Amino acid sequence: MTSSPRTRRIGWLLGTVYLLTLAAIAFSPQNVDSRIYPALLRALDRLQELGAPHWVTYAAVEFGANVLLFLPLGALVVLLLGPRRWFWAIPIGIGCSTGIELAQALFLSSRVSSIRDVLANSSGALLGALLTILVLAIARRKRPDGPGQSVV
Repeated sequence: MTSSPRTRRIGWLLGTVYLLTLAAIAFSPQNVDSRIYPALLRALDRLQELGAPHWVTYAAVEFGANVLLFLPLGALVVLLLGPRRWFWAIPIGIGCSTGIELAQALFLSSRVSSIRDVLANSSGALLGALLTILVLAIARRKRPDGPGQSVV
């Protein structure tokens, strides 16, 4: 199964919007959560008071946000390269994330680079690719013209 020209065009359009948004977030002089950080800490404290598991911390929320941030990258890899090349989400996710972290370390003294961010981002890219394959497989099974038809 390969990507159709229409799917690739849509993928390139969405990919451009996504990459511009990612660049704005990654290369902003301040962390994206800097304005809501105090409120976020208060909310996490309140959740702890209400009995949330001990692992529900700022570090866990930040890790989860980094995973979510790279889900679209994995989806785009599948849409642009096709489901059979889903595995490219792993090196592409690692490469993009490593590039961002290196640029932050070299050029943004107010930002902190972290191998943990590379792990979270790469995991998000992988998860995004796998979820996209699952969605495409479900869509393919539900198509009235049969399971042999390509949906991408």
